[in-house]
Amino acid sequence: MTVPSETPAADQDRQGLSAAGSATFDIALRMGGLFMAIILVALVIFIIKPNSFNIDVGISVLRAMSSVAIMSLGLLLVIVVGEIDLSFGAMYGLGANALAVMWIVWGVPIYLALPLAILVGAVVGLFNGLLVTGLRIPSFIVTLGS
Repeated sequence: MTVPSETPAADQDRQGLSAAGSATFDIALRMGGLFMAIILVALVIFIIKPNSFNIDVGISVLRAMSSVAIMSLGLLLVIVVGEIDLSFGAMYGLGANALAVMWIVWGVPIYLALPLAILVGAVVGLFNGLLVTGLRIPSFIVTLGS
């Protein structure tokens, strides 16, 4: 009886799986380290101030971070396509200030001021997008200037 020898293609497949497994392990290690850091910070806060973990604090944190989460979802699309958008914070501030000026200073009802503030941000974002796609200016440069 003879034992079939492995072909070079089989060795390459095994090495490819090994490299993929190693990359997966690296990602899991990084994410595990991140989760451990979050748990460590929460533990330290709990030791310093035990009353800080209750439902009211949790709701307050979620409320405060919801706008950041919504902004980050919009920025995720830009990062996925390999571009850089430095103007997302400025656009967020522009929309908030436009809403405040229209609603408080000019007396525009909130149901009109909110869509108009979104429209202001959309127009400036469209201008940035046209510069990037139409004139082929790098998004880093365009959003750095706006």
